[in-house]
Amino acid sequence: MSDKTVKKLEDNSEKSMKEKLSEQYTAAKRKTKRFLLYSLGVIILIATFVFLFYYYGSYSEGYRAGTVMKLSKRGFFFKTYEGQLNVGGITMSNVGNSSVWAFSVESDRNDVIEILNEVAISHQRVKLFYEEKFVIFSWRGETKYLITKVERDSNPTSTSSEGTDL
Repeated sequence: MSDKTVKKLEDNSEKSMKEKLSEQYTAAKRKTKRFLLYSLGVIILIATFVFLFYYYGSYSEGYRAGTVMKLSKRGFFFKTYEGQLNVGGITMSNVGNSSVWAFSVESDRNDVIEILNEVAISHQRVKLFYEEKFVIFSWRGETKYLITKVERDSNPTSTSSEGTDL
């Protein structure tokens, strides 16, 4: 073989080696990019699921009965209604032992807010139905207890300080 032919073969093998390395690098870069995008998608999906679980999920549901002591619209950026319910209580000596329970109402619950305003003025006993949330979000209120429904007490003569003989 002539020197020219050998030199030509060496040049071709060098080019093919560079091309192979370039192709391998490009393929590895593509795989890494695909893996990162897939990982980011999975992280976003998990974060969305966790957020939705905490936002819509509730730890417990129930009701509390008593007299609404206070209802106020509070918040700097997110206005929510915060209130206190005098649950009352009786001790062995028949002396009223006041127990106060704090709750929140989302500002878009106009029906609930209207009834709470009325009973706060009239001091009528109510049943407040609530959902206890896992996490407090500032745009929902300052407590974990979100009021979902209000029922006026069907017996308006009862008060929180009435007692029975023990």
